[in-house]
Amino acid sequence: MPINYHLFVTIFVPSCFKHLTNLTFRTCTQVKHTLYVVATGTSEEKVKNTGRKLVRFLSEEEIDALIDVSKGNDLHHAIIQVLYMTGLRVSELASLKTDVLRTNQEMINIVGKGGRERLVPFPPIIRDVLNKLPFGAEYIFAKKDGHLSRQAILSIVKRLAKQAGIRQTVTPHQLRHSFATHMMERGADLITLMTLLGHSDVSTTERYLWVRTKHLIETVKKHPLAEGKI
Repeated sequence: MPINYHLFVTIFVPSCFKHLTNLTFRTCTQVKHTLYVVATGTSEEKVKNTGRKLVRFLSEEEIDALIDVSKGNDLHHAIIQVLYMTGLRVSELASLKTDVLRTNQEMINIVGKGGRERLVPFPPIIRDVLNKLPFGAEYIFAKKDGHLSRQAILSIVKRLAKQAGIRQTVTPHQLRHSFATHMMERGADLITLMTLLGHSDVSTTERYLWVRTKHLIETVKKHPLAEGKI
């Protein structure tokens, strides 16, 4: 039975963080913004470009295509799956150590940007994929003098995206953005997402809130007045 990677991202991952307190979204600000957008006919593109630079991500269909073309090569398949299913940065992926495969824990500790530590989901699905690799004594994504470079992983992702027929240039970081965006689309709260991504400031994670704004816009459009029923 094929794995539904999107359900993994939106069901398994949040379940690992039930102990976290949900952050109250800035509802009033969002509603005011949404009403303004609906009333003035502001384009969705302008909504997404408000504030911080818009993140670039892939659709779920593009992710599926990318996973499909990677299946003929264990290394390529592992890179795409782990990047999308965990939201790791490319440097964090490259430096994954074999120690993480020696336990059955479904969460692993990652030391990320600025030396900050965080827990990342690491279920049997990912272990099975990684155990197929001829990993070295220290690193999972190993080569003779250490581990795969960020540039090598970038090259693999770009090549696979081209094979999958994706027109835009795809980078490992876009898979991280896709992980975050798809979680937000399916109801993940901001604090869970901030924790998973290893952000030190919630304002960085707020870049993904335009997804919620889009949902609010569609909801307001269903109001009787908006539909001309009254």
